[in-house]
Amino acid sequence: MSTFRTRNSSNRRHVCQPLEDLISREQLQALCDGQAIVVDGVFHPEFAKQLASDVASINSSCFAMHTTGSSPNTQKVYSSSGQRIRGDIAGWFDSNGSLNRATSLESLRLLWRYFDYLRVFLNEEKSGDVPPLRRQDCQLARFPGDGTSAYPRHVDALRDKLGANRQITAIVYLNDGWVKGDGGCLRVWHGNKAMDIAPALNRLVLFRSNSLAHEVLPSAKVRHAASVWFYDGGTPYSSSVNSLQL
Repeated sequence: MSTFRTRNSSNRRHVCQPLEDLISREQLQALCDGQAIVVDGVFHPEFAKQLASDVASINSSCFAMHTTGSSPNTQKVYSSSGQRIRGDIAGWFDSNGSLNRATSLESLRLLWRYFDYLRVFLNEEKSGDVPPLRRQDCQLARFPGDGTSAYPRHVDALRDKLGANRQITAIVYLNDGWVKGDGGCLRVWHGNKAMDIAPALNRLVLFRSNSLAHEVLPSAKVRHAASVWFYDGGTPYSSSVNSLQL
C-alpha cells in the first residue's frame, strides 16, 4: 500500500489525508472514463493554509515566463505569431522545494512528495492498459486577478524530449477564502457539456492529460494552483479515448 513518506515522521501526521480514504473506486473508474474527479480536503487544514501562504509570498520574479520552444515540458505561452495564449506566470519546482532555482520552501518540498505519493497510489490502483506512471513534472501557476487573464480551452497532451507522454494531470488549488464571485474556475469539457470547478483551497482535481479539454476562466483575485503531470515511459497515445483505462 502506498504511504506518504518524508524525512520527518511528524510531518506525515500533519500534511495529508490517506488517499485510499479520499478517492473511491467509483471515482477512479470515472477518471478512467475520461471525466474529471474532484477531491476536497486532501491536506490537513493547517498545512493547506501554510502552503497557500507560502506560495502567495513568493515574489513574481521567481516565476518563469515560458515562451514558445523554451521548454519541452510546458504548454506554449505565446503563439507563433507572438500573441499571448495563457495569462498566468508559471514556474517548475523540484523535489527540494526549489522554484526555478530561485527560491526554496519546505512546504513545496512536501507538496512534491505528496504528488509522488499520488503517483504511486495511482500506479497501485490502476488496471487495464495504462502504462506505469514513471515520472512527474510539477509547476506553480499564478494568475494576476485582473479580471481578464485566462487560459483558453486546450488539452494537456504533450510528449517530452525523451518520448514520454503525459497521462494524468493533477491540480491542487491554493486559494484561501475563495468565493463564487472571485471567478477563476477551471472549466472542463465532457463533449459539448461544460462543468465549472472553483479553485478552492485544499481541492484536488484529476483528469486524463490526453483527452479532457479544459480552460481557466478570468479571476477577480490572484489565483494560485500547483499542477503535476505524470508521464509514462514513452508509449504512444491511443487514438481512442475509450480505450484508455485506469
